[in-house]
Amino acid sequence: MTWEGTKNRWRKMFKGATYTVSCKELGTPATKEDSYRAANQWWQRKHAELQGYRPTNPLDKIIDIHRYWQDWATTNQMPGIADSEENLIDLLQRIDLPQDIARRMAEAMERTMNEPEKVETVETDETGETIGSCVTHWLGTLRSRVEFKKLSPHRYSSYDNIMARFRRWAGEDTPITKLNEKMFAMYYLNLGESYQSDATRNTHLTTINTFIKHVYSRRLIELPRNLSSPGYRFSIAAQTITTFTIEQISQLLEKAECQPKLHILLGLNCGMGAGDIAALSQDDVEWTTGVITRKRSKTRKHKNTPTVSYRLWTPTLALLREFNSGENPVLQTKTGGAWAGSEMTDGVFHKTNQLAHAFGRIMNACGIAGLSHYNLRKTSATLLETHETYGRLVTHFLGHAPQSMASKHYAAPSPELFDKAIAWLGDQYGLTQG
Repeated sequence: MTWEGTKNRWRKMFKGATYTVSCKELGTPATKEDSYRAANQWWQRKHAELQGYRPTNPLDKIIDIHRYWQDWATTNQMPGIADSEENLIDLLQRIDLPQDIARRMAEAMERTMNEPEKVETVETDETGETIGSCVTHWLGTLRSRVEFKKLSPHRYSSYDNIMARFRRWAGEDTPITKLNEKMFAMYYLNLGESYQSDATRNTHLTTINTFIKHVYSRRLIELPRNLSSPGYRFSIAAQTITTFTIEQISQLLEKAECQPKLHILLGLNCGMGAGDIAALSQDDVEWTTGVITRKRSKTRKHKNTPTVSYRLWTPTLALLREFNSGENPVLQTKTGGAWAGSEMTDGVFHKTNQLAHAFGRIMNACGIAGLSHYNLRKTSATLLETHETYGRLVTHFLGHAPQSMASKHYAAPSPELFDKAIAWLGDQYGLTQG
């Protein structure tokens, strides 16, 4: 139920209708804290009246559990959780499940959920720490990792945004000891209600997992027993790989000029993304033979990722020589800046990607939508995969670490074979190799 402080009453929406009850009608003091229990009891009676007589549904057990959580959250001054519980109760009251499914859900809930008071192992007054203070502490350690080049500014920014949402939901001043099985379960449900994408839900959930383990490592809480439960996961379906057609590639190359055209060719020829192009150094290029040899910027520090030598096609090498800055990075904007990058300044994340803007203008000129420069890399990888012999070189072309024993066996092809594969790619696009 929703408290209307200006009118000293409670409000409930049910099947499109609004129902209200005042503190005077409840016979309680005109405050939220003094009236919420009586209001919940009133609504239970009202709800039964509206529903009329109906067979007992096992799903009512789940609703009763969530009503208890709602009362607990209100008592412990956690309004975000209390509101989330109210919304979930309303949802459960509106759905109609078969008896056997409802019964199994109720039994599973009763097995996995304990009362909040039973899972707390550390008393609040022993730590003095809150959700807000612990989030601040964790983000501080992450900023240190950014300074030591152990974490990218972009990744830190993602953590910062996710944790800002969590601390708003849980409450800045909520004692850290409240971070237990119950709160984790409720936040899982909240993510499920708030986002449509399982990928987004999973990103939030894994970040909270990492945060909880950090707090546990500081001996401030016990590790929630449902943290690794399969029931608290969001499965992510395999994404469909979207690529350009050969005709679209021809359109892009025809419209593009100067460096943006080179960016397209590097994406197709070498599988480079914006970060790879922006980080290309003089040491990576053998100017005489026309070969770029490097690890991907994104995985440069990973031990198992391969160092790959890409023989450049004639137009790729010609443009690379034309726009060589003579210093690092090899390719720079007209003002001498980087085409893409990110940095942390005074704890604030800054990201630039002029390459994406330039590529977007070419896309608009060609009337192509829904794809990015990164899809060029995927297009070449997908083409390679169609070849009977070169298909096994896709992992190497992408600069990925081999995962299976078979891919590890083929991870480092002979230079001659890989050169032939790159030349074949160029032929598919109507380009010639240098």
